[in-house]
Amino acid sequence: MSGSPFRRGCASAGVALAAILSIGLPGASASAHVGGAPVGKLYDCYSYNYQSGFQNYVQEIELKTSSIYLVASARKGDRLSGGVSVGRYREHGRSIKWLSGPYGQLHWTGVFHPAKGHPRPGIRPNVDAQIQLFDPQGLSPISCYELVP
Repeated sequence: MSGSPFRRGCASAGVALAAILSIGLPGASASAHVGGAPVGKLYDCYSYNYQSGFQNYVQEIELKTSSIYLVASARKGDRLSGGVSVGRYREHGRSIKWLSGPYGQLHWTGVFHPAKGHPRPGIRPNVDAQIQLFDPQGLSPISCYELVP
């Protein structure tokens, strides 16, 4: 490699950075989010119907970035559909505070619960990851479960 030592150093640093990114170190993933809910995931939201004894589908939530969420009335495959509302949120550990948008206007909060793994490797988790929504009185009328392909 010819050229100045500075150029050779920059080229070496670029190769090293590309190698690190291709390995996929923990925390380097776009969907990783330390301590809280991963961004870029869709969650199917349900509310318990006391008359029927079943859960009713309510809506979809997507944590688009580490501070913006989307709420839609439905989804088609892995995309939101219907009317989509945008809001902002902030996480502190697993706690979620909805700052604006549909849940911010209602002053709701949320808690992220990671998936609980099966004791044997390779078997789907017993419980998928979920975001539990709470109203200002502390009641949880809606639970949102991660869409698992």
